[in-house]
Amino acid sequence: MLTREDIRSAPKVLLHDHLDGGVRPQTVLEISQEIGHPLPAEDAESLGTWFQQACDSGSLVRYLETFDPHGRGDADLRPHSPGGPGVR
Repeated sequence: MLTREDIRSAPKVLLHDHLDGGVRPQTVLEISQEIGHPLPAEDAESLGTWFQQACDSGSLVRYLETFDPHGRGDADLRPHSPGGPGVR
């Protein structure tokens, strides 16, 4: 029979993680520069602040903007309107 200590000491697998909380802002900056993707901040500290403000805003819409900050519509992550996906 497994004990609590057995469970605590066993290797764990991360099954679900949000990139905004699981990737350092510096890594996001480096990747975006490599692929030429614009971001709303030019340094890691400012980008981290931008993510944190969105997370703490109390607004789902504001939070989801972190996935499509320039509103290009290439990230279908906005809440869907009653008219269906992609209707603004």
